[in-house]
Amino acid sequence: MRKISLFTLLLTLFAVNSHALTLSGSAAINLTNFTDGNSAYLIVDTSGGDTLTSADFTAGLTLSTGTTFGTNFYVAGEGTIASVFAGQELAFSLSLPLGTGGVAAADKYYIVGFNDYSSGSVTLAGGDTFGLGTAEDFTLPSNDAGVFTFGSEQSQLNGLDGNQFSVVAVPEPSTYATLAGLFALSWVMVRRRV
Repeated sequence: MRKISLFTLLLTLFAVNSHALTLSGSAAINLTNFTDGNSAYLIVDTSGGDTLTSADFTAGLTLSTGTTFGTNFYVAGEGTIASVFAGQELAFSLSLPLGTGGVAAADKYYIVGFNDYSSGSVTLAGGDTFGLGTAEDFTLPSNDAGVFTFGSEQSQLNGLDGNQFSVVAVPEPSTYATLAGLFALSWVMVRRRV
């Protein structure tokens, strides 16, 4: 019985592993404004019709592998920025099965590099800076087995820091309520004086 259970487990692991898409290689080079060892994320548009923009990154947003945010954006994996001779290089090596988190073949994906964080999970604050990049051929292949490498099957992104943005601090709804209450109180005080 124990041998059968072990055999079944190994067979399941093999089946899962044989259907995992592996992204590897250098996704962007010459990231001169980013720091060695800091975080970068691969984010997939699982709806097929949305466009990830800098406005989607607001204060309080938490990014970590396996989470979803905004309008169907799935954080497929996290990488690091590694030093190279000509500046910085965004290096990824991750595996994900198509179907995880709604990820499907031909989904467009983006690479976002942060120069303020160096951990696998980050919660953004106002003023954090990041680079956002993609290319027309940054789409997931139809076959989720094998290795899909940057530079040969996908465009290189040169100068991701050329599109550098800052995280906008968007007030919480409670902040608006507090401001409205203060305004109403001030109005009442001014009315009573008149």
